[in-house]
Formats: sequence, C-alpha cells, structure tokens
Amino acid sequence: MASTLHAAIGAAVALLFWTSLGVTITRRVVPALALPMAPLVGWAVHGAIALPIFFVLPLSAMHVTTVAGVMLVAAVAIWLASARADEIASRVSPWAYAMAALLALAPTAAILPKVSSDAVYLGPRFSIMPRSRSSRI
Repeated sequence: MASTLHAAIGAAVALLFWTSLGVTITRRVVPALALPMAPLVGWAVHGAIALPIFFVLPLSAMHVTTVAGVMLVAAVAIWLASARADEIASRVSPWAYAMAALLALAPTAAILPKVSSDAVYLGPRFSIMPRSRSSRI
C-alpha cells in the first residue's frame, strides 16, 4: 500500500537523479545558479529524451531503468570529460534553499493521500474505497 514514506523516498530519488542530469547542463549555461536550476533542467532534459524513446520501446520497468541508467552514465561522463573542472560557484545563500523547501511543502501537503478508517482520499473528487464483501464475485 502506498504511504507517505514511499512517496518521500520516490521524491528523494527523483530529486537526486534529475539534479545529477541537470547540473551537467546548468553549470555551463548559468554557473551561478547551477544547483538551484539543476532539478528543473534535469527533469526537462530527461522528459525530452525519454518521451521519443518510449514511443519506440514498451514502457516496462526494465526499459525505464535502462534508459535512466544510460542517461545517468552519460551525464557523469560529460561531467568528467568537461574541460571546466572548477567548482560550482553557489551565490544563493543556504537560507534561501531552506525557505524554498518550506514553500514547496504547502502544495505537497495538499496532494498527499489522506487515510481514513475505510478509504484513502486522493483529493476532493477522487477516493479509493475498498470493495464491500457483498459486491465481490
């Protein structure tokens, strides 16, 4: 059964994956904002590359893992082969990251599943209700 912990683990893995893809690009384009922009750029690049691939390949766990692994290896190879070996100059203060994270929690709390005694409510219109014993065939 899905839980908040599973959603948090998935979000952390996605954040690390998309940041590692995005920082390869953003450190060349805007070095001062490389880390704050990296997850967004990584998500956009991953989506732009993966969408045409999954029109050809069937969407299975093996193919998704393979495509993600190839993209991650390519990002690391580009990172290591780049001529610029300088450190990313972060001009955004740490408190700005903390405030952005707190601000992002507001819409996140609105879409988290709400668990009651007999159901999981996903929002104002959707709910996953367990079937009653009499309706089973």
